Parts: sequence; structure tokens; C-alpha cells
Amino acid sequence: MATHGAVLPLLAAYAGLPADDVPGRPSSALSGYLRWAVISDPALAAIAAAQLRQLAGRLLNEPDTVPSVIHDALPVTPAGEKAGASWADTVATLLEQAVDSGFPPPGPPVTFWEWNQRFPALAQFLGCYFTQDFRDEFADHDTATAAWGQTATPADRARLIGEIAELLALEMADNELDEALATLGMDVDPPLPASAWLSHVHRSVTGSDR
Repeated sequence: MATHGAVLPLLAAYAGLPADDVPGRPSSALSGYLRWAVISDPALAAIAAAQLRQLAGRLLNEPDTVPSVIHDALPVTPAGEKAGASWADTVATLLEQAVDSGFPPPGPPVTFWEWNQRFPALAQFLGCYFTQDFRDEFADHDTATAAWGQTATPADRARLIGEIAELLALEMADNELDEALATLGMDVDPPLPASAWLSHVHRSVTGSDR
């Protein structure tokens, strides 16, 4: 399992998405993984490529030795079959090409996995305090934010502040931000246009609204 540790985040990026990678054209799942990797640690892509090569060999020659956690996480091809050695080799090549020739250009996340990997603190904040039960638990959005702040550590605050700033720096339209917030777990509408509300939350968490 340790020899395939870097493959697990890659396989997670395919959750709910097809393994439709072909030579020269990464799937939407792989493109999302690459956009995340270049921000998180580009070396991860090279490590994942090397481990995929090993995995391809085991899938082809020793399928019984593939750990169940890896086998269960393998994505499904457009034909409805579990991805195998050929897919693993194709993705390994695409990863190596990205490392050698350049990652996808930066931009807003596209897939559910990519959004939640890139903005985990915001996903936790929205997914815990702005759910379908929001109206039963809080008087308004500010009350929910204050409730989060009662248990948040300084590190939690720093992460949320940074992620809100990063999201706003993408300069997305408010309707696009609404979709992003929903993808990150927000089940209620913000009380203001999305960009204005995020700026308000940012000020509240930093204390500049006081």
C-alpha cells in the first residue's frame, strides 16, 4: 500500500467521473488533479506517475496483489468497466508530460473533488453551518458565522481567511460563485450577492467588522 500512497488522491479525483483519458488528452478528472497538484506540490504528479507504472504492471501480471483499497478506488471507463493497466499507463504518460512540458493553466476548479481539495476549510465551514437545517439552528447567517467562531482555532481562522481571499481572487461572477458555494456544501442562499457576502465573512472572521 505504501508504494501506491500517491495514487490514492489521484484515484479520488475520478470519483463520479469517467476514466476517459486518451493519449494527448487528459480527462476532466485528471485535469482537475493536475490543477490541484501544481498548487499543492507539483512533485506529487511525478510520484503518482511512477507509482501508476508499478500499478499497471501489477494489474496486468499480478492482479491479486493489488491492495483492495486501490482496486476499489479504480475509476470506471466509458464502457462501464474498471480501469486497468492500459488506462494506468496512459495516465502515467499524461502525468509525465505535464511534469515535463507544463501543467494546465491556473483557474477556477471544475470538478467536485477539485473544489473540495482546494478549499477544504471553506467546505467545512459551509458544509457544517449552512446546511438544510440552517433555519432551525441559527437566526441568520451572521449568527452561524459567530457560532463557527466560538470553536475555531487561530489556525482554523487563518485557513478560512486565506481560502476566502483565494476564492475572491479568482474574480468569478456572482452566479458562478453561487455554484461554487453550493459545490462546497452550502445549502442556503447567501443574504447578499455571493462576492459581497464572502467579503463580509472575511471581514467578520478577521475582526475588521468590529
